Amino acid sequence: VGVLERVPELANKGSIGSIMERLYPRLLQDAGIGGTVVMQFVIEPDGTVDMSSAKVLESSNEQLSEASMKAIERFRFRPGRYKGENVRVLIQMPITWQPAN
Repeated sequence: VGVLERVPELANKGSIGSIMERLYPRLLQDAGIGGTVVMQFVIEPDGTVDMSSAKVLESSNEQLSEASMKAIERFRFRPGRYKGENVRVLIQMPITWQPAN
């Protein structure tokens, strides 16, 4: 396995906040409960997430796990590159949920 020329990075960073706000489980938000969910998934050459590859590696809360699954479906990435080609890349990504004050 070679080293990527470019690692995947979020392309729609600007809209992530509003995506997560919409998906935040209301009961948890109201109770001030947050947490981090560590996800693992494959990013396709077109920058979308292969949802069949997505899994939760660590989570403090089942509802946050479900919300994270829904969130990554909407994430778009600049895909990883190898030898000048966009390639599939398996990544791990922590998703942190923090209740709004």
